[in-house]
Amino acid sequence: MADLFIIGGGASGLMAAITAARLGVPVTILEQNKKIGRKLLSSGNGKCNLTNTGDPLSSYRGSDPSFALEVLDRFGVDDTLDFFRGLGLMTVSHGGWIYPYSEQSRTVLALLQREAERLGVRIRTDTKALEVAKKEGGFVIKTRSWDYDAAAVILSSGSPASEVQGASADMAAFAAGLGLKTIPYGPALTSLVSDDPRITRWGSVRAYAAVTLFIDGEKILKRGGQVQLTDRGLSGIPAFQISRFATEALDAHRRVTAEIDFMPDVSEEALTDLFESRRDDLKAALLGLFPDKLIDVLAMYAHTPERLADAIKHFRLKITGSGSIKHAQVCRGGVLTDQIDPETCGCPDIPGLYLCGEGLDIDGDCGGWNLQFAWSTGALAGRSAAAYIKSLTPSGEED
Repeated sequence: MADLFIIGGGASGLMAAITAARLGVPVTILEQNKKIGRKLLSSGNGKCNLTNTGDPLSSYRGSDPSFALEVLDRFGVDDTLDFFRGLGLMTVSHGGWIYPYSEQSRTVLALLQREAERLGVRIRTDTKALEVAKKEGGFVIKTRSWDYDAAAVILSSGSPASEVQGASADMAAFAAGLGLKTIPYGPALTSLVSDDPRITRWGSVRAYAAVTLFIDGEKILKRGGQVQLTDRGLSGIPAFQISRFATEALDAHRRVTAEIDFMPDVSEEALTDLFESRRDDLKAALLGLFPDKLIDVLAMYAHTPERLADAIKHFRLKITGSGSIKHAQVCRGGVLTDQIDPETCGCPDIPGLYLCGEGLDIDGDCGGWNLQFAWSTGALAGRSAAAYIKSLTPSGEED
């Protein structure tokens, strides 16, 4: 039987390989790093946020976010959890964010690698694909040392996000070389940068807050949680959640502002009343509320109770930049999904070509959504590529 080649041994590539191998298809993974799953090991700060049991409807972005929803309809959270239970993985939920019970990414990678090896998946590490070309009856994959003939190919080599060795834009380049449309990558889940001089006072402070993004004065998105206040701007999950829209607007030279509510569970009226009762020393009134470095900033507005309450509830920063792609958890951009069938993750115009994972123009919120998209697209691509290869084998022919 003809071989399936998978370019990239990350989350989606491993899922695709295991799925296809379970269906009896010979599978080879070409991985440019010395070990597979390098980015998976760093996911979730090393804890591997596998998936999320929340509502995916508002959790994905891209030129066509509905593509992600269609994919998850065919291989969703329950399917993912069943798959990992079958590997022997126990999980734990933290508010719907699902982690391995060990809370160690290496547990997940070890189980995936063990299953791939059990199924006879050939894993060629330290093997960088340089080009993928269509030929009669299949594809040729060029590497530095060899040209591989493949009946079908799954592109799963990820995006340039993160500082993990091997992170690159290769998947989009391979797709473009085959005639598919792509859009440039940009940082999605990343920090936000401001040149506001006030922030030099609050470096390294963590605060529970809500952050609202404004673009050209229009409210776009609001997210809450623990915000990291840095001497360059904002980091932490709330900042990451809005950064995709912020970086896209900055690329278009639009005006981007972040408004921070440092006490989202308390009304502005209640704060004003509190400070009115302590009008004689408003800075002292902040001592029981915030860390010292944040007090130093907010005390600049301790002229009246009203002004101080307004600063706490509506602290505005002009956003002038963001963390780079190398410092982002995931990217926006990549291969446009209107060329991909969400039922198969295949390209109808190029039979035998399948694409999965973060190299596609879909990015999700923090909380396991990006890994879920990797598992889902990998499973569909592996299943569909196996069916395609089997369709090439005449009935009754021996492998």
